[in-house]
Amino acid sequence: MHASYNAYAAAEWFVYEKEKLEEVAQAKIKGLRHHYWHIGRDQHKTLRFHEATGFGYDSSIAFNDHIGFRMDIALPYYP
Repeated sequence: MHASYNAYAAAEWFVYEKEKLEEVAQAKIKGLRHHYWHIGRDQHKTLRFHEATGFGYDSSIAFNDHIGFRMDIALPYYP
């Protein structure tokens, strides 16, 4: 799933977006990527929202405000 720009702000947004996409796709959504890698200042809070929503991974590998990869790897991020 490609989360909306401000989805990180509340777990309910992830739930809403995931359920809508699963309904349309008729498939289980397992992972996501954030729009412009916009995951908020408290990335651990956002990752807890991911876990609570049932996402298995986040492929938001870069940052929206500087260069480089999260955790210095260019692969899906499994915190």
